[in-house]
Amino acid sequence: MKFFYAVVIVSFIGVIASLTNIYFTQNLKNTDTKAIIEMRQPFKSYIAGTGIIEAKSTNIQIASQISGVVNNVYVKVGEKVKKDSPLFSIDDTKLQSELLVAYADLKVFNSLLEKAVHQFNILENLNKATPGFVSKKEFFLSKDDVAYQEAKVELSKEKIKKIEKDLKLYTIYSPMDAEVLESKIRVGEYFDSKKADSKKLILGSKVMSLRVDINEYDAWAVKPNSRAVSFIRGHPKLKIPINFNYIEPHVIPKASFSGLSTERMDTRVLQVIFDITKTNVPIYIGQQLDVFIEK
Repeated sequence: MKFFYAVVIVSFIGVIASLTNIYFTQNLKNTDTKAIIEMRQPFKSYIAGTGIIEAKSTNIQIASQISGVVNNVYVKVGEKVKKDSPLFSIDDTKLQSELLVAYADLKVFNSLLEKAVHQFNILENLNKATPGFVSKKEFFLSKDDVAYQEAKVELSKEKIKKIEKDLKLYTIYSPMDAEVLESKIRVGEYFDSKKADSKKLILGSKVMSLRVDINEYDAWAVKPNSRAVSFIRGHPKLKIPINFNYIEPHVIPKASFSGLSTERMDTRVLQVIFDITKTNVPIYIGQQLDVFIEK
């Protein structure tokens, strides 16, 4: 009998606990989750693609004919530079030493030339005063020595010009009015001009353009001067105005992939270039946008 009452009491407690749990569960506060914004179709018929923002001048990785240790960096990321303004310089100590030696050699060669000219003048005057006193061999040897010393002086001058010209290569200048988009060059590090993946400095114009990848299956439907619109990825209300510029007339392998299992690795794309007009939305070089082109 006691067992029967124990079972009843335990069952009763279980029912009370269940009802209590249901009550508090149904009265939880509403969560702050937001509904996914529905994207309206910008055109009745359209081609979708992914665009990447780049400088209109295209992004230019600055190169140099000279390799060496960087001793000065004159610009920083985000800075605007003028054409022919210095970007960075490479240590030229060795070449400066060669220049000093070349100037010293020139001084010596000038002295030897003066000596040869003086000697020739003496022989020439003696020959005028006393014809036959100076042998023809001695006279022409002295004259040839003057010509030889003059050639050595000219050669030394040309060597100096070459070194001074080479020294200018140790300072790298901007090829255009631009903005510094990226700089991995640091003072004291080695800059290797022969390696594409070496420390780099990238310039681009302030005006931006949008390079859009269109799947080759849709390439036939892309027409010049088509209307198009772009949006910040994940934010369909943030519209970026764009205008058609040109189509690159060749299909290339797709450079970036989303990682979806349905995406083929042999996908090829047609690239369409659009100009980005003025916008109040902050956008940056290298940023991806969702693009819709009207068919």
